[in-house]
Amino acid sequence: MHMFRLEAAPSTVPIMHQVSASMRSITLSWPQPEQPNGIILDYEIRYYEKVSRICIPEISSTLGSRPATDHSEYNSSMAKSQTNTARIDGLRPGMVYVVQVRARTVAGYGKYSGKMCFQTLTDDDYKSELREQLPLIAGSAAAGVVFIVSLVAISIVCSRKRAYSKEAVYSDKLQHYSTGRECKLSSCKKQQTSLYNLY
Repeated sequence: MHMFRLEAAPSTVPIMHQVSASMRSITLSWPQPEQPNGIILDYEIRYYEKVSRICIPEISSTLGSRPATDHSEYNSSMAKSQTNTARIDGLRPGMVYVVQVRARTVAGYGKYSGKMCFQTLTDDDYKSELREQLPLIAGSAAAGVVFIVSLVAISIVCSRKRAYSKEAVYSDKLQHYSTGRECKLSSCKKQQTSLYNLY
């Protein structure tokens, strides 16, 4: 007799973290539900633009914040993710979005997590972030140039060494050949002089 263990819907996702944000997107991550009750197949993310920008902040800004009051969710959008991270695209700059997530097993979806608020960057935020990153980008580019110049210099030195060694071998062979020839010529001259002496 076989025993089959029925899987149940997972428990709620405890919290969400903001990984990064741009003017048009927000990247979020979250831990697995405390009671997955089976293999998590995927996650469903529900989000909508908040009419009021007021949210009660939590301890850390990267953890997001809970909305002060519930607002209409008639225009909420859905997204799915196979992992516990998701990037939500197509958002408006400088807007607050209410986000929830829920996990799914073969038994179905669990309940949505608590509502959390996350904000996209404004144009000013984006420019200031670029200004902060500019020295890092410039430093990386300079390091890349130095690396390429070093490679070129090393290859030039190696090719010159190779050419010099070839020239040295060739000159050695030439010297050996010319010395041998001189020896042969001198022995011929000696033979000729000895023949003259005989006569």
